[in-house]
Amino acid sequence: MPALAGVRTELERILIQTNYFVDTPFSWIGISIRFGMKTEAKPHFQHIDRKDGELPLAIEIETAQMIGADLEQLKNLFRSAALRALIAAAERYNCPDARLREMFASLPTPQSSAEEDLD
Repeated sequence: MPALAGVRTELERILIQTNYFVDTPFSWIGISIRFGMKTEAKPHFQHIDRKDGELPLAIEIETAQMIGADLEQLKNLFRSAALRALIAAAERYNCPDARLREMFASLPTPQSSAEEDLD
């Protein structure tokens, strides 16, 4: 899916540039974006994988928002979900998140009834 791949590349670059993974108990983050009935404000955390260092996160987005969406709208849906997950992980593990928060604040207002604030 081009929308998701583009967002992944964009966010990976920012995580590296901001030293997100310095002094964390994990080496990388795996984010599963679930398509469902609601848009979740916070991700679900799983235990860090001791073998490969992954911190697995999962977050749901409302499938109805995807219907009829163009490429840029899909990118914004995926970007919003991924940023929510990364910011929540940053809060939990004291990672730098200023750039992620700036990106989140600059996203277009969603059409969903889900709570969109990070706090």
